[in-house]
Amino acid sequence: MGEDDAVLALTPAHIAVLARPSLRLGAAPAALRRFLGRAAAAREECSRDETQECEDTESKHAFERTGLLEALAGRYPGSMSLVSERVGQVFVDGWRLELTEYGAGDRWVVLLHGQLMPRRMHEPLARALAAAGNHVVTLDLLGHGRSDRPDDPLLYSMTAFAEQVVHVLDELGAEQAVVGGTSLGANVALEVAALAPSRVRALLVEMPVLDNALDACLVAFSPLMFAARYAPVSVHLVRRAIALVPRRVVPFWGGIVLDTLSQQPGPMAATMHGLLFGRIAPPAHVRESLDMPALVVGHPHDPIHPAADAAMLAEELPDSRFVASRSILEWRFSPERLNAVAADFCAEVWRTSTNGASGARRLSAG
Repeated sequence: MGEDDAVLALTPAHIAVLARPSLRLGAAPAALRRFLGRAAAAREECSRDETQECEDTESKHAFERTGLLEALAGRYPGSMSLVSERVGQVFVDGWRLELTEYGAGDRWVVLLHGQLMPRRMHEPLARALAAAGNHVVTLDLLGHGRSDRPDDPLLYSMTAFAEQVVHVLDELGAEQAVVGGTSLGANVALEVAALAPSRVRALLVEMPVLDNALDACLVAFSPLMFAARYAPVSVHLVRRAIALVPRRVVPFWGGIVLDTLSQQPGPMAATMHGLLFGRIAPPAHVRESLDMPALVVGHPHDPIHPAADAAMLAEELPDSRFVASRSILEWRFSPERLNAVAADFCAEVWRTSTNGASGARRLSAG
């Protein structure tokens, strides 16, 4: 077997082939790139449909072995960014939650998804933050993505989601983490900070849903809840239509949209009922007491996530900075600027051993 083939097969025994001193360094990065390309294809295949399990294929084996690439990072410094990705699970009160870890180390970052969306929505940001030296975890909260989806509305609330995140930190052995998220995930991050402030190194909050968004949320989500509860056939029909779409030809964010629309009526109705009729975020006086550093990102022209809510939150949090994005699409389709801001923020808070109240600062969109 040639050295390139050894990389493509990449069993534990083949690590020795790559690490041996006689390996031609000029050929190694190309060989690794070939394997990474194959592993990335397998990763996409395994994650395209959040409702299906991966088949036990050769490409899946390659995907699962990507964690072994960490062993090669020291052998080829500077040749490429090697970031391992590992899928795991934890159990909270008997319910299974699925997560993905990116990178390694003690600089933990937890990213939480939006309402009805899968954790995979944060895959691009997670990879960027992991490449910057962070240990990133994306989590499917109960009722979302590949996690269990019970149909009891009493199981769904912001505080229950926050307890799930703290449990995940316990299971991973993470004493502290930068906790962040988008929309629903942003509010859950605030709840985690209120529930267990000593566990939150900093907050990374995009599109929080607070007082200014309540009317738009009721208008947008109440019909979906009623459709799932009283016209479940409509949810089934959408799900069946989505299953006919060939995922291999769908771009990344198209796949996220399809995953979000592919719901089960019982869990969907229960999730939305629990959230619409429960507390949406910690009250203002609690938010004002959260003194960990915070980065708040707001978008213009978004009635469900008004920039006024993000700006208000940045004013309430004692040690915060506000970043105005150009649009809701910037972090999706032109993420370089905001990825860099988030990476710099994480690097700063992990360098700082104590929190200091500096007041809200506004960073222009540029």
